[in-house]
Amino acid sequence: MAEKPAEPLRTCGAPWPKPESSSTEGLRPMLIVSRRDAESILIRPGEGIDPNMTLSDLFSNGPIQITIFSSNNNRVKMGVSAPEQLSIWRKSAA
Repeated sequence: MAEKPAEPLRTCGAPWPKPESSSTEGLRPMLIVSRRDAESILIRPGEGIDPNMTLSDLFSNGPIQITIFSSNNNRVKMGVSAPEQLSIWRKSAA
């Protein structure tokens, strides 16, 4: 089964929206995405990131956090919070 090319969800250099309330201060924005059976997300260094960056550098602003919000049948709704140096891509099986 051929795979479709990955589609960007959030790429390096595409800033997250600023929080409207100070009650979210200190929290990183979270990308919400739904995935079905056999669908994936890819998390990788964004374009323009120095290839000599170490893992320590990439994660200096914190780890990747994935939160599952709901699941039913063959669909999962999740939130992904990642350092801005990383890009998040949607990847689906054909």
